[in-house]
Amino acid sequence: MWQKTNGIVFNSIKHKEKSYIVKIYTRNGGLQSFYVNIGASAKKNGGVAHIQPLTLVEIEFSEKENLTLQRAKEIKISEPYKSIPFDVNKSAIIIFLQEVLCKSIIENTANENLFDFIWHSLLYYDLSEKNNNFHLAFLAKLLKYIGFLPKKIFIESDEYFDIKSGDYVPLKPFHSYYLEPAESLQLNFLFSNDYEEISTHKFSSIQRKLILQALIDFYIFHLQGFKEIKSLKILQEVFAS
Repeated sequence: MWQKTNGIVFNSIKHKEKSYIVKIYTRNGGLQSFYVNIGASAKKNGGVAHIQPLTLVEIEFSEKENLTLQRAKEIKISEPYKSIPFDVNKSAIIIFLQEVLCKSIIENTANENLFDFIWHSLLYYDLSEKNNNFHLAFLAKLLKYIGFLPKKIFIESDEYFDIKSGDYVPLKPFHSYYLEPAESLQLNFLFSNDYEEISTHKFSSIQRKLILQALIDFYIFHLQGFKEIKSLKILQEVFAS
């Protein structure tokens, strides 16, 4: 039976000269792997542009039970990006977010709320102008959809964010994985506000670096199998330039 669903490309591996194994996070079935034939021109499944990281696609495939690899009949871009492919900074952030998502989402079960969050977040970012806070906001908000949001929403100005316990605490932890109160308030701002408000918020370069590392450490502590983010170095170089 042929199925159609929207999907977000996570990654692709070349299989043969004109074929790829593509991991796509689908709205109807969670993370799935597809065998995709790609022609040399855009007439055949859109060429490799259609399977770039975090491309928003529509895929038609033959669904067969008990198969870990489904064969795609057609894959096409559902929502073409207007700025991401042409903006060096945005492209670097997309590579970073792609790695985070690949390490965070491994289930092949549908989660429409999570899917819609990622889909609409990427569309928002594509249409936004200069936004150096998007990756911080995305990492903070993604935690809600994967079930690891801190319990406390309203915090005192002298509280610490304990990365290991995953919550705000009144006393400085005895380990080194925490944020000082000033940065803890800034992190709470990310949890409590929408993308538009966060986009114009002023973080110092030191705060941005500390909060980003704290969020990554949080993922490492609380998500099984989540390890070092290799593309972080690229992201830091982009923001340092």
